[in-house]
Amino acid sequence: MKQLRLLGPESTGKSELANHLIKRFNAIHVAEYARTYFQTHSIDHYTVKDVLAIYEHQKKLEQEAASLKPPLLIIDSSFITASIWCEEVFDEVPAFIQAETTNETAHLYLLTDIDLPWVADEQRKNPHNRAYLLNRFIRKLKQNQAVYSLISGRGKARYQMAAKALQDMLG
Repeated sequence: MKQLRLLGPESTGKSELANHLIKRFNAIHVAEYARTYFQTHSIDHYTVKDVLAIYEHQKKLEQEAASLKPPLLIIDSSFITASIWCEEVFDEVPAFIQAETTNETAHLYLLTDIDLPWVADEQRKNPHNRAYLLNRFIRKLKQNQAVYSLISGRGKARYQMAAKALQDMLG
C-alpha cells in the first residue's frame, strides 16, 4: 500500500486536490477530520485538548482505511500540520503529536503552494501568514527527511502537477 499525504497552509486547495486525485487514481481517501470536528465545536475558543481529540480521531480513521489494504491511500491531513498548528497557536506540542509527527510515514507528501487566492470560510483564520507557514512546512518536511513535491499553479495545471508527482511515486 502506498500513502500520499496532503498538507499546506489554509486555503491552498488541499481538499479539492485530494478529491481530484482519488477519482483519477481510484484511491481510498481519508478526509481531514478537523473540518468535521469544528462543525460541532467552537473554532473560536479551541484548546490543545481539541487538537488532541481531532488528531486521535484522525489517526483512527487512517488506521481503519489502511486496514482495507488499498493499493493507494490519500490522506488529506498530516501530523506535521498538527505539530505546526500547536506550535503556532499554543507554543507547545503535546507528546502524542510530537511522537506521531516523528513516526508518520508517507511515500509522498504533496505540499500545496500559496499561489491560490485566500478564500474565507468559517474555519480559516490566517490570511496574512501563509508564506511564513509554507516555509514552516518546508522546514518540517526537510527535518523529517520526507519526500515531498511543492504543488503550484491553478486549475488543470495544478492537478496535472500533482498527478505527475503521484504517478512518479507509483512508478
